[in-house]
Amino acid sequence: AMSGLTSYQAIRGWFDAALADPAVQAIVLDIDSGGGEVSGCFDLVDYIAASRGKKTIVAVANEAAFSAAYAIASAADQIWLPRTAGVGSVGVIALHCDESGADKMAGRKVTAIYAGDRKNDFSQHEPLSREARAVLQAEVDRVYGIFAGTVARNRGLSVDQVMALEAGLRFGDTALEAGLADAVGTLEEVVADLAARGPKFNQLKEAAMAKKTNAAAPQPGAEAGGKKPEEQVEGMPPEKDKPAGAASGDGNGGGEGGDAGEENPDGTGTQQPEPMEAAAAITEACVAAGVPGVAATYMRQGLTIEQVKQRLGHADRIRRVVAAANRLCKAIPLSRADAFIQAGTPLEAVHAALWDDVLAADAKAPEISSHREEKRQPAAGASSWDKATALYQQKK
Repeated sequence: AMSGLTSYQAIRGWFDAALADPAVQAIVLDIDSGGGEVSGCFDLVDYIAASRGKKTIVAVANEAAFSAAYAIASAADQIWLPRTAGVGSVGVIALHCDESGADKMAGRKVTAIYAGDRKNDFSQHEPLSREARAVLQAEVDRVYGIFAGTVARNRGLSVDQVMALEAGLRFGDTALEAGLADAVGTLEEVVADLAARGPKFNQLKEAAMAKKTNAAAPQPGAEAGGKKPEEQVEGMPPEKDKPAGAASGDGNGGGEGGDAGEENPDGTGTQQPEPMEAAAAITEACVAAGVPGVAATYMRQGLTIEQVKQRLGHADRIRRVVAAANRLCKAIPLSRADAFIQAGTPLEAVHAALWDDVLAADAKAPEISSHREEKRQPAAGASSWDKATALYQQKK
């Protein structure tokens, strides 16, 4: 890294050296950072988290562990922070600077010669196009799902709890209340407690284990048939370790509404995807359906990938129907399609809702002539969309 920055490769090198040194009994991550880049961050976080149990790992926000820095801190067994320190900012941001106005004022005209329609998408010498913005938003949403899933796994929280923070900052005791830290204390107090294996450290270690156990247990209001993907906690026994036929979730032997997941190799039940895998799958499905912006909403709602695919199943057809309704009535915005898709509205209900909107708009329209052609009534039993089509023919 340059200019005083610390690279992820350097952090891993120091961490490996501490792991390999027999004289080192515990590792303290002394963090004072507002964040960093996405590239390489989660690989390092996963590596540190996978090293739990080899040696005690404690992170100290001294005095800041935000965004990517907090992702690294979350991989430790415990997170401490002084009373004035802050943690959090579990979110993703991408910036585009449009310098075309400054170029014009300076008398510069930049011409891009390129091959591939998307090659010049993010040039600072041109305004950001609608298509380029959609591509970048989809990537931001995808990485946000990975980030939230990583923190949820490491801290024994659900993805809903992490996303509910809305990338906000937490300081001192409020960080403990949000589940983002374990204790208030300075770096010196942490080192002294580790050296003495003091009672506070042991107490916190037991509390951390209890928190993980509770996070893995069925939660009130959880969907029948098993835990949501975001409630899977690293370090807990996988589903295959349960007796065959053991109930999960509400204790009713599965029941309706749960998603099966993949069958374990030994045939003793099913296992749910890891939080990051589930988040990535949901985001990819939404991007493929052309509605990347709803991925975060689906994750907040705790939907499984199967439920998301079911909601997205009629996405293309819903868009075509809304586009047809827009041609009938300009008061119906094309954005209605995204709202229907996000809510999982059945296709027939979409038809009915749009038909009502078309009728309402038609009722408000003034009569142009007293000799208007008599309206043809749709056949009895016709579908709602057939009725809308008939109305369209009347208005032509």
